[in-house]
Amino acid sequence: MSKSISVANTLRKALSKGNGLSFDNEMHESVHAIAACGVSPIVRIAANEGWMVKRALDAGAHGIIVPLLYTVEDAKKLVEASKFPPQGRRGFGSPFSMGAFDLKGNLSGYEYMTNANENLLTIVQIETKEAFEDVEAIAKIDGIDVLFIGPWDLGNNLGYPVTGEFAPELKAAVARILKAAHDAGKKAGIYCASGDSAKQYADQGFQMISVVHDMTALPTFMTTSLAQAKGSSNPSAAQDIKGAAYGVVSQQTSLPHHYALIEASDIAAPRPSPLSPPSVMPADLANGHPAELPYIDFEYNPRDSAATAKELVCRLLKLALHAPGLSQDEVDSESILMRSYGNNTDILIDRDREARSHAVCARHGLAPPLLARFRNGLLYRYIPGQACTAGDLIQEETWRPVARLLGRWHAVLPTSAISADKTSNGSANGSLSVNGTLDKPKRISDRSPSPNIWTVMLKWVHALPQHDAKQRARSKFLEEELERSFRDLDNDHGPGKRGFVFGHGDLLCANVIKTTSGNEEVAFIDYEYAVSCSAAFDIANHFAEWGGYDCDYNMLPTKSTRRVFLQEYLASYNKHAHEPVPDSMLSFLEAEVDRYRGIPGLYWGIWALIQATISTIDFNYAEYAEIRLDEYSAWRQAEGNGGQSIEPLPLRERRWAEE
Repeated sequence: MSKSISVANTLRKALSKGNGLSFDNEMHESVHAIAACGVSPIVRIAANEGWMVKRALDAGAHGIIVPLLYTVEDAKKLVEASKFPPQGRRGFGSPFSMGAFDLKGNLSGYEYMTNANENLLTIVQIETKEAFEDVEAIAKIDGIDVLFIGPWDLGNNLGYPVTGEFAPELKAAVARILKAAHDAGKKAGIYCASGDSAKQYADQGFQMISVVHDMTALPTFMTTSLAQAKGSSNPSAAQDIKGAAYGVVSQQTSLPHHYALIEASDIAAPRPSPLSPPSVMPADLANGHPAELPYIDFEYNPRDSAATAKELVCRLLKLALHAPGLSQDEVDSESILMRSYGNNTDILIDRDREARSHAVCARHGLAPPLLARFRNGLLYRYIPGQACTAGDLIQEETWRPVARLLGRWHAVLPTSAISADKTSNGSANGSLSVNGTLDKPKRISDRSPSPNIWTVMLKWVHALPQHDAKQRARSKFLEEELERSFRDLDNDHGPGKRGFVFGHGDLLCANVIKTTSGNEEVAFIDYEYAVSCSAAFDIANHFAEWGGYDCDYNMLPTKSTRRVFLQEYLASYNKHAHEPVPDSMLSFLEAEVDRYRGIPGLYWGIWALIQATISTIDFNYAEYAEIRLDEYSAWRQAEGNGGQSIEPLPLRERRWAEE
C-alpha cells in the first residue's frame, strides 16, 4: 500500500507509530518502499523518547513528527536525540539509514552522518496547552524545522473542543502558531479533514497540510464508484465518511522533499472478514462523538457461540493464522485479541470512555494498538507474555517493575482524555467562598474534573436495586458512606492535576502481563475501569489485589514494602513527568495510601452488588460484595468510629500495620 500510494503521487502521507498500529519491521519496510518511489518518508513516533527517535531515523526516515510536546526543554531534548554531535547526541551505527537516500548504495555512512543534521526534518506537534503557551520560544529553537498543529487535541487542551466549526479562540490559537513559525523562519503544518479546509490553510500560508489518507480515500472511492454503478451517484456521500490522519504537504512548500505520511491503519489494520466488513461506527454507539476506529457491524452471541465465534471470540480469546513453520513468537506477533463485553456491563462501564482510554494509552506506548470496535466489544493487538498470578504480584521482581510502570502511567497520561472540567458557581472546581477563595467541594457532584472515581462510585450506588425497603436503606447508607469518605479523603495535594491522575482502576494480577518482548518488564491491559482518581487510590487499589481472588490478607504488602514500592513509583514518575513532585511527596503518599486503604473495599463492594443482579457468570457476587464491604467497615472501625477503635484488629488491618 505504501508503495502504490507513493507511485500514484496523488497522496503524500507519513508513517505513523503514534496511534500504535505499526511495528518496527513494518516501519522499516514502509520507509524504504516509500523512499524507492522518490518520496520522503516521515515517521510520527508515539512519544518524545530518545530511543523512539533513534529507531525511526536509523530505519532511514527522512524526518520525524513528535506529538505531545509540552515545554521548551522537551523541544531541546528532542533536538539532542535527533541530531548528531555537536548539535545533539544521536549515535551512529545503523546500516539501514543510507539505503533510504541512495538506492544504489553509493552513500557512505560518513556522508550520511555529515549531512543528516541539515537534511533530516524534526517536526513537533503543538497540541498541548503548555506547548501553545511557549510556542514562540519553541519555534526559535535551532533544530526544530516545522510546527505542526493537531487542532482536535489542541482544542481539547485549550478548552475549546472541536464539535463543528472551530471556536474563535481556537482559530486565534492556530493563527498564533502559524505566526510563531514564520517569525522564526520555520515551516508550519496543520491536520485537515478535507480538501476544502486544506486549501484554506494553504492560502493562509501553511506549508505542510493533510488532505486525505487511505482509510478515507479508499472507502470514499469505493462508495462513489458503487453509487455510480447503480446509477445513483451522490458526490456528497464521500464526505460523510469520517476519518483522519496526517497527510499531504502543499505543493507550494519550499521544503526540500515531498513527504509521505503512512497512517498506522494502512499497515496493521485487521483484515475484514466476509461476515462483518469494517464501516463507520453508528452515531448512537459513539455517543455522538466522531468515530475514530473502524467499526464491525456484528455482535458476538454467547447463546449461539458455535456460529458467532467464527467472527468474534469472547473473553480475550487469541486469534492467529497458524501457518506451518511459524514459531510461537511469530504467531504472537501477528495475533489479535477480540474481546466481547459482559452482560449488561454498560451499567458499570462507559464503553466510549474505555475506548478513549485504550487509544490514549496506545498513543503513549502504554497499551497494545486498538484496531476496531464491534457492537459488543473491541479488537486489538496481542501483547506477547504471561498474565501474572496473585503469587507473582508479591514477588519483588514483579512489583518493582509494576511500580515503575504505574509511575510512568500517572506521569504521562492526561486526565483530560477521560474527564472534563466543569463549572460550579463560577469556579472551575468547587464553590467560591464569601472572600472569593476556592473552597473544597463539599459534595461529590461538585468535584472536577469529571467523571472521576467518586462520581463513578456515586453512579453505581444510584444503579443499585431499589425494589424494597431493605434495598433502599442499603443504597442510602452506601451513598452516605461514599459522601463521607469523599469529605474525609479528597484533596488536590497529590501527583497529577488537581490531585487526580489517569488511573488504571483495576490492577489485579490478570491485568499485569510479564512481557516476553520489548523493553518493558511488565505491561498493563484492560482499561475499562480507567478513571481520573488520586494516585493514592490507584496504588491502594493495586495493593488490595495482592490478596488475589481469595482475598488472602496475609499477602498484603507491609509498611516497609509499601515504602520501597512508592520510592520506585516516584522515581519513575519524576523521570517522566513534566512537573516532578518534591521529595516530600514520599511521606505524603505513604500516609495517603494508608488513608485510602479501605476505599477499594467500598468500590468493589458496590460493584459486586450490581454484578450480583446482572452477571450470568457462575460466581457468588453477593458473597464477594459482603467480603469487600467488610474491608471498608474494618478500616472505618480501625481508624476510630466516633473515637472508639476496635480490639482485636481484623486480620487485614493487622497485616497492613506490620512493619
